[in-house]
Amino acid sequence: MLFPSIRSYNWYQSQPVIMNSTQLSVPILDEKNYNRWCVQMRVLFDYHELWDVIESGVFALVDNATEAQPVTHRDQKKKDNKALYLIHQWMNDETFEHIEGATTASEA
Repeated sequence: MLFPSIRSYNWYQSQPVIMNSTQLSVPILDEKNYNRWCVQMRVLFDYHELWDVIESGVFALVDNATEAQPVTHRDQKKKDNKALYLIHQWMNDETFEHIEGATTASEA
């Protein structure tokens, strides 16, 4: 499953997402729509070019990093934070309580 730590949901609502002047409706996660929510979130992550950070996480920056590695690391962290923010947007309060301690999208 996409977000295995999510275990409890209780209501359904849609949130509009604007992408290049096209409005999409992404459901708020509940106990009945987990699979659909995952599929729609995957498309959203792909659209925003965030899926790689969801799948792989952010690599650890080593002490003897090359000049390019800190830049790449910073970009990955930004993508991860954006993905985590998007996850937060499409959860109800009860579901959010289950992941509120997550510091990366892959932990959510």
